Amino acid sequence: MTGKPLTKGLGGRKYAVDGWDMGRMLKFIQQEAEQKAQEIKIKANEDYRLKVSELAVRSVQKINREKEEEMHKIHMERIIAEGKLRAKASLGIAKQKEHTINKIQSTAIERCKSHALTVQLAKETIQKYRFIFSEKKMVVHVKEQDRRVVEELLKDENYKIEALHESMLGGIVIRDEERTVLVNNSYLERIRLAIQKIQPVVQRVVFTKLDNPK
Repeated sequence: MTGKPLTKGLGGRKYAVDGWDMGRMLKFIQQEAEQKAQEIKIKANEDYRLKVSELAVRSVQKINREKEEEMHKIHMERIIAEGKLRAKASLGIAKQKEHTINKIQSTAIERCKSHALTVQLAKETIQKYRFIFSEKKMVVHVKEQDRRVVEELLKDENYKIEALHESMLGGIVIRDEERTVLVNNSYLERIRLAIQKIQPVVQRVVFTKLDNPK
């Protein structure tokens, strides 16, 4: 026995539903379901693509950031390394300068130890003292082997000769008895003054290229 299925309407009354209507309704429901499923699928695909795109952007940003940080780190390490090398090189050059000057000074000292007092140097020193004190008695310090040079120059002058300390190397030093005036032309003092004058020359001739490498 067949019959139309019953369905409730408004007021709770039951109505018969035609089979054709039922099929159409089921088809409509199926279409709606498929449409919704398609919309969900499209939305899911869009969300997926969006998230993949965002992930790619974040990955690229992270890689760029890490690259920048690494480049900055390498740059700083290079600056530090170059600074250390420059400081080491400067220290080496400074030591070489000192060694060169000391070598020049040592050579000069060795030569002056056996160098006799010249008449010219003795005369210049005496004149310089007399320019300060024309009549005052002078105390002349020279090496024993140089006494004769002084005695020949002073003769009747008011003076006294005393031994020059070995550390002065040679030359002549004149002072007054009160030790208020000192004219120092010892070889040690002359070497000291000469070293001061030649340092810029040594710097310019020997070390300029080392200080400014290309």
